[in-house]
Amino acid sequence: MSASSQIIAVSPTNTIFSPSPISDISDKKTILSPSPISDTLSDNLIPGAPILCKSTRRSQIFWPAALLNDSGVEVPRRRLGQTTHFKTLYSVRFCDGTSAKVPCSSFYTTTDQEFYSVKIGEIHTTPVPFEIVLPKIQNVLGSLDSILVGNAYPEDVKQRSDRYLNGGCRTRVEIPAGAIYGYYTEGVVHEVANVLKNRYILNCPQPLIGRLNTWFLNLSTDQQTNYITDIITSEAFLLITLDEFANEALEQGTPQDYFWLCHLAVDCLRKVDIVDLVYSYRPR
Repeated sequence: MSASSQIIAVSPTNTIFSPSPISDISDKKTILSPSPISDTLSDNLIPGAPILCKSTRRSQIFWPAALLNDSGVEVPRRRLGQTTHFKTLYSVRFCDGTSAKVPCSSFYTTTDQEFYSVKIGEIHTTPVPFEIVLPKIQNVLGSLDSILVGNAYPEDVKQRSDRYLNGGCRTRVEIPAGAIYGYYTEGVVHEVANVLKNRYILNCPQPLIGRLNTWFLNLSTDQQTNYITDIITSEAFLLITLDEFANEALEQGTPQDYFWLCHLAVDCLRKVDIVDLVYSYRPR
């Protein structure tokens, strides 16, 4: 079970994805080729780009998906004397995690006018509620305390904290690029930030108050709030995601280096939900 699967589950309804999308959509023989014969869109398509894609050839309903890469050439059946027209197939990953190889006629990109008007299938998401996240936050409070005290490890965590605390980054505008929350909803992020503001600003435990970094104590209340909201909250989500990957590695009997696990956690949190990304382009 990956960290990302614990965060969001997407299940398209009213349309059944074909178990063999390539035979259903293209209905052609496929030859895998590193050099497609005809690839009119290759210069405009970017791996990971959001698209709206049909799950079956005749469907008029489209689903949010991510373009992965080109996956070979579609060779159509032809009668003697007919001209053969080759089409490139593209690997795509739908919002429910299934993958397919489809021709470009099965999807629209953000450069296509139809992307903004075609019908999208009904999608149900199941985000992790705050009640599930709270105990995970409580499990990493010791590590968060270390950041506030000034003993954070590794060094890059301490540097991110010190950069704000020593006056190098005090305005809210300068921070968001480093704040990543993965698939967690805005509501959950807000609730976690409130828990941390309560612990470190409003009702800090007495033994901890005397150990807090003097730079933090010298900040104004607004500056402390910004620091907790934009830096410590982000570190909290990184820590709980790191724990999830570490626990998964232990369960599989393959313990990993801390820095590799940290890389996996950051990569997981940086992933954008493809459904949200698609809807961010569409008119509201």
